[in-house]
Amino acid sequence: DTVGLFHIRGDGGFGLKQPTFQEDPLVAYLSLKLGRPVRWIEERYENFMTGGHARDTRFNYRAAYRKDGTVTGIDIEVIADVGAPTALCGYGMSFVTWYCLPTMYRILNSRLKLNSVVTNKCPWNSYRGYGKDAASFVMERVMDQVSRAIATDRAAVRYTNFIQPDEFPWPQPSGAILDSGNYSALLKRLLELIDYEGFAEYQAAQRAQGRRVGLGISMELTPEGASVPNSLIIGGFDGSTVRIGPTGQVTVLTGVTSPGCGNETAMAQIAAENLHCDISRVKVIQGDTESCPWGLGNYSSRAVMLGGSAVEKAATVLAERMGIVAAEMLEADNIDIVCEDERFFVKGNPDQYVEFKDVVAQFYRHPHGPYMESSEPALEFTHHFRIENVYHQPERQGRLSTYPAWPYGAAACIVEVDVETGFVNIERYVYVHDAGRIVNPLLAEANLHGGISQGIGGAMYEEILYDDNGQPTTATFMDYTIPTAVEIPHYEIDHMETPSPFTPLGAKGVGESGV
Repeated sequence: DTVGLFHIRGDGGFGLKQPTFQEDPLVAYLSLKLGRPVRWIEERYENFMTGGHARDTRFNYRAAYRKDGTVTGIDIEVIADVGAPTALCGYGMSFVTWYCLPTMYRILNSRLKLNSVVTNKCPWNSYRGYGKDAASFVMERVMDQVSRAIATDRAAVRYTNFIQPDEFPWPQPSGAILDSGNYSALLKRLLELIDYEGFAEYQAAQRAQGRRVGLGISMELTPEGASVPNSLIIGGFDGSTVRIGPTGQVTVLTGVTSPGCGNETAMAQIAAENLHCDISRVKVIQGDTESCPWGLGNYSSRAVMLGGSAVEKAATVLAERMGIVAAEMLEADNIDIVCEDERFFVKGNPDQYVEFKDVVAQFYRHPHGPYMESSEPALEFTHHFRIENVYHQPERQGRLSTYPAWPYGAAACIVEVDVETGFVNIERYVYVHDAGRIVNPLLAEANLHGGISQGIGGAMYEEILYDDNGQPTTATFMDYTIPTAVEIPHYEIDHMETPSPFTPLGAKGVGESGV
C-alpha cells in the first residue's frame, strides 16, 4: 500500500520536527490496520523528557598569537554530552560544531578534536542553530581573550583575523569551503549602528548616575543547505514545478514545505519576477506528495536557497518559451523581446506589445496556429536544482563537506546589570546580517527576530535541570523559563548582501541566524 501525505502549516519547526519519531509511522500503520483515523497527542511534559535536548557542550582551547593580535594557531577540544543513543539526528550537532571551527577567522594552524559523549540524559535532537552557535560562541571567546591579553581593542583583533573578501572560496581544516563574505564591512557597519566609538563616554555618564552598563560584540557563522551522503531526507537538491494554465494562473508546486515562516510568499515572488507577471496570478502548493515533485521539505534554511532556485530555473524556462512565441506574434527576433508588467515588446519599442494572457492563449487555444510551429503546447516545467560546493567524494575530491552556503552576522548588545540583584536588562540589541540576496526583507527580519529571541532565551533563561536521581526537574513552563514579549528588547536590524556564487538567486538562507 502507498501512503499519501499532505503537510499543513506546521506552526513552527525549529529543528525538533526534522527527524522521524517512532510515533509518526506507527500512527500511519495503526490507521491502515484499523481502517479509521488515528490521532496521537503528546503531553508537554512528555516532550520535555523525550522530545530531545541540545547544546550541552564544553570546550577546552589554547591559542597562539602575535603582539598585533594575529592568531597563528589554535587547539580546540569539543566535548558534547549528546545524551542517550538514539535514531534522532541531534547528535550531528556536535559534528557541526567541530566542522564550523575556526568559523570566519583565518587561522592556518588549527588542531580540532571532537568528543561526542553518550550519557543517560535525554537524547539530543535537532535545534535551531544546530551546533553552529556553539562554534561561534567559543571563537568569539577566543578573540575577546586575545584582545585582553594584548590590551588591544576587541574589534581590531577581529579585523586582523578575518578571512578577506578576495580569499573566497576559503577552505577550512575540517573540509568546509566557505562560499563568500565581507566580514570586515559587516562588523564596521555594526559598530557604526551601535556607536561603538562613543560608548565609553556613554558608559562613564551612566556610571556617574549609579548605573552599570556594558557593551558586547560578537560574530556568527551559520552554514546552511545541509547535504549528507546516503541520506533520503538531508540532501543538497530540491524540486519545483511551475505551470501556467490556460487562464494565465501560475501554479508553483514545490518540494519544500513551510513551518510557518512564509517561504511560500518568497516562492510566489520568485516565480512572478522571472515570469514578469503580477504576483496575484501565482498560487503555491507545498507538501502534497500526490502532486508536488520530489523534495526534502524544510530544514537548514534551504527553502529559498534550494526550492527557490528550482522555481527560478523552471520559471525562466517558461519565460523563454513565451518569449519565442511573443517574438513570432510581433514578427521580431526573440533575443530582442523584453517583458515588463505582463507585456512582451521589442526592445526600445514598448508601445507595440502583446499581453501575457494573449501569449499564454497561444499555447492552449492555438497549438497548431502560425505562432506555435516551433513551440511545444502547454506551459509546464519541472526542475530539480542541485547546489554546488558540496563534497561527498573525499577519495577523489580531497575533502568531505556538507554545507554549501555560509551566511553570517554580527551582533552588539548594550546591557545594564543591577549590582545588587544581578538582574540583566537589555537596553539595545543591534544585529547586521548577510544572507546573500534577500528575496523578502520582511520575512527575513521576522526569522531573525525569532532566532535572536531564542538565542537570548538560551543565554539568559532556559536550562534543562536534573535531580540527583537523574529525573528532569524542568518539565513544564512553570519551571522552564522562556523569554516573552516583556523580556525581549526592540531589535535594530540591518542587512548586507554578498551573493553566494553557488545559487542562481545568490541566496544563502536566514532561518537559523541570530541564535
